[in-house]
Amino acid sequence: MATRNVIFYTVAAVVGSFSSPLGYTFTLMHGRLGHSGWRWMFTMYGIITLVVAIFGYLFIQDIPSKATFLTEEERHFIMTRIERDRADSKPDPMTLRQIVQYAADWKIWLFGLFFMSTTVAS
Repeated sequence: MATRNVIFYTVAAVVGSFSSPLGYTFTLMHGRLGHSGWRWMFTMYGIITLVVAIFGYLFIQDIPSKATFLTEEERHFIMTRIERDRADSKPDPMTLRQIVQYAADWKIWLFGLFFMSTTVAS
């Protein structure tokens, strides 16, 4: 887990260092199609976000049991490890009652605040 976190935060820092020069490049499109530079910047960042979101929706699996690129043996192995580790590898359907129950739990909101506080810089 530590290695994954290091990779994640390192990649986030490197990619984040390109955001300002990229934004400046988009502002150089000022006047094209009658739009100002700041509009181009927001438009282009929005397009990039949509492309990444579509790619993620199409290719990222929500649980290993649905992953088509794994063999049946690999799926079973991964699901067994998840079950042994967290005991939640078998997804249950989300109901309105569960959503309300989870939204009312103060520990979830506190965890969210802690998580936001540690990751806001990245």
